[in-house]
Amino acid sequence: MAITVQMIENKEFTTAPMGYKRKEVDMFLDEICDEMDRLNEEIQSLQVRLSQANQPAPQNARTNVRPVSVPAPLEVEEPAPAQETPAAEPEAKKPLRTDLGAEAAAVLQAAQRVYKETVSDAKNEAQRIIDQAQTKADDQLKLQQKEREEMDEALRTLRESALEYKKKLQNLLTSQQKLLDDAAGLFEEQ
Repeated sequence: MAITVQMIENKEFTTAPMGYKRKEVDMFLDEICDEMDRLNEEIQSLQVRLSQANQPAPQNARTNVRPVSVPAPLEVEEPAPAQETPAAEPEAKKPLRTDLGAEAAAVLQAAQRVYKETVSDAKNEAQRIIDQAQTKADDQLKLQQKEREEMDEALRTLRESALEYKKKLQNLLTSQQKLLDDAAGLFEEQ
């Protein structure tokens, strides 16, 4: 699937704690869109130049002129230069047009290569950003899970301590009650 400027502009990423600053990511994606627009315009311009360079050269103005009645000696001499001029001009222009077409094609290929590299780099950078954000999110989640486990362990230890304290207090109260019961006879009148 080819990535378009609209796809980049409309792309929404989910947010995560400790993720990237959304404004910076948006600004970077806007720069990528601007560069893609510029490259697309350059490619279109080069394609137009290439198609113009590949069109046949306009005919010499002399070939479009209607024959005029002239005396016989002039008629004989006129066709020879007319044939030489059109034959000579396309040969002179043809290498220039071929060179220009090849140059335009090379520029177009270079522009397309830069465009593909830019898109590829943008995809790679976007994937790297996503991977980094996911890694940070995973690390943050692991840290929070570890903290929860530590808090659960501390709570369990606290509950065990509370139960142990309760048992000791109950034993102390029971022993004190027994002492009071045993000593009750001391306070009776005999």
